[in-house]
Amino acid sequence: MKRSILISGLAALPLGALASGNLIVNGNFQSGDTGFASDYVSVAPGPNVLFPEDRYTVDSNPNNDHSSFASFYDHTFGNADGKMMIVNGAADNGMRVWEETIAVDAGTSYDLSFWLRSCYPTAPANLSFQVNGVDILGSPVQLDDGTLGWTNFASSWNSGASTSAVVRIIDLNLEPSGNDFVLDDISMAQAVPEPATMTAMGLGVLALVRRRRATR
Repeated sequence: MKRSILISGLAALPLGALASGNLIVNGNFQSGDTGFASDYVSVAPGPNVLFPEDRYTVDSNPNNDHSSFASFYDHTFGNADGKMMIVNGAADNGMRVWEETIAVDAGTSYDLSFWLRSCYPTAPANLSFQVNGVDILGSPVQLDDGTLGWTNFASSWNSGASTSAVVRIIDLNLEPSGNDFVLDDISMAQAVPEPATMTAMGLGVLALVRRRRATR
């Protein structure tokens, strides 16, 4: 009987207490150019296809698609089997680099994470990471020149009354020379409580078990 009481108590915990999967479709781009929207022109991978600006492709190495781009592999696998979104930054204002609309639960906290890297050292991209039109980092961030490797940008977001989240990346740098970058491993998942919160929940369950024992 003790075991069944404990399981019943855990089942009553909020869903956020349990690790949930990534809600982003094709966040690591392994399925290719699918599952997301963009205002950029999509081109198939190939030598120098990322001329001129406003174009992107999904490939395993930026140098495959632009002779001036750096040569490196994706963040997920770090080898030729991995894929990433490779972008030649636009010179037009407000264009969506990447966007997905996700169904969410109202009143729930979510963790978001994005991995990016410049693939050309000049005029690094200046990016805004948005959910429902609000920059979740508080202000746009500028990438480094790429020599430091992959950089992670992460934040949390609470849905409030919303039941959908439009997750979007916009490049605010309008410089046509340079402004080139890659994107990989986008994730959005229900936030998991801090260990202290989990401990408090566990103590609450144990207290419930003890109270039920005392009434027997």
